[in-house]
Amino acid sequence: MTTWHEDDAFWRAFGPFMFTPERVQAAEAEADALVRLLGLDPARTPAILDLPCGVGRHAIALARRGFRVTGVDRTAAFLDLARQRTPEGVRVEWRRGDIREFDGGGVYDAVLNLFTSIGYFEDQDENVRALAHLRRALKPGGPLLVDVLGKETLSRVYRQKHWDELPDGTVHLADARMVEHLSRIENRWVLIRPDGSRFETMVRHWVYSAEELDGLLERAGFTDRRFFGSLTGTPYDLKAERLVVVASA
Repeated sequence: MTTWHEDDAFWRAFGPFMFTPERVQAAEAEADALVRLLGLDPARTPAILDLPCGVGRHAIALARRGFRVTGVDRTAAFLDLARQRTPEGVRVEWRRGDIREFDGGGVYDAVLNLFTSIGYFEDQDENVRALAHLRRALKPGGPLLVDVLGKETLSRVYRQKHWDELPDGTVHLADARMVEHLSRIENRWVLIRPDGSRFETMVRHWVYSAEELDGLLERAGFTDRRFFGSLTGTPYDLKAERLVVVASA
């Protein structure tokens, strides 16, 4: 049985709500924040892996800044959009691949895992293996940056039910429940289009506290794990916007 994160129809249906024009535009400032937080320099640390890259928001922004970027995603429709969005003169290597299978070959100076893109797999050991796979893509000592909505922040902003609407009238309804002693979130997502057709699925993934994510990264072989509350490097405290960790290979 195909799980939600392996279903191309899911990503095509809900992609417009994930990658709104506002989020695409915000990637420019976020790219600058990533460069500062990781201390990147295109002259000294040129090669960056963005996995998964989605529609290429950050990969394109970083390539504009002189980095040699590889954007990897399992969803062909997202890669097609990324290629269409890539400006003339900006080079990004777009590749289709799964986080569990992509062989980075230890050639990257930094690896990015953004926008809550870890914790999808039912077996927690498989999530550890995915992180270890990212570690093997890095040069020795290179940083991995993971950006998720942490459990501590989620407890502050949690809404069980909410809805969003696109300019064309498409409506996204979400009914979210914390399950298994607050270790996972189950999201019933319903898409209703202007023509009355609908698409429904259950999105289920792990939700990590800073301590829990730290343990997974340690198991995956990462050292020197530092935690922040945003891509700008603010503290991970009660005001944190995200759970951002920078870990060395």
